[in-house]
Amino acid sequence: MYNEDLQLKYKFHNLKHLDDNNHIIDKISNDSIDSINVYWLGKRKYMPVWELQKEVHKKRSKNEINDIILLLEHEHVYTLGKNADKNHILSNKFKDTEVIQIDRGGDVTYHGPGQLVGYPIIDLHNYKMSISWYLNVLSESIINLLS
Repeated sequence: MYNEDLQLKYKFHNLKHLDDNNHIIDKISNDSIDSINVYWLGKRKYMPVWELQKEVHKKRSKNEINDIILLLEHEHVYTLGKNADKNHILSNKFKDTEVIQIDRGGDVTYHGPGQLVGYPIIDLHNYKMSISWYLNVLSESIINLLS
């Protein structure tokens, strides 16, 4: 278990009313740089959010924005990593479920309505340069939230 207390400032923003990535990027670009900004996007198709993540990552890499977390639900979608086996997709998939090949590792992943998805886009230089530390903090944060 992770025992180190981490004091973070965050601000929550509801962006579910914005339907265009350019508007979302404009909002993100003008928000606080002294806290982690958490954005609720509502229910979204996968590909526009994938493109949004790439744009946000570019801005974060250039230090144009502070750390952010995107929270949302996806429409029904299966994503296939680089080495995914399409035979792992359930045959009783939901009607109109997208199947998208993406450039990450892993096999088949399902996302859909009712499933909370979080995409943290943060610079570990601001915290601790350790993947194991980051995964422990992430796990503890989720456990604490749910308890």
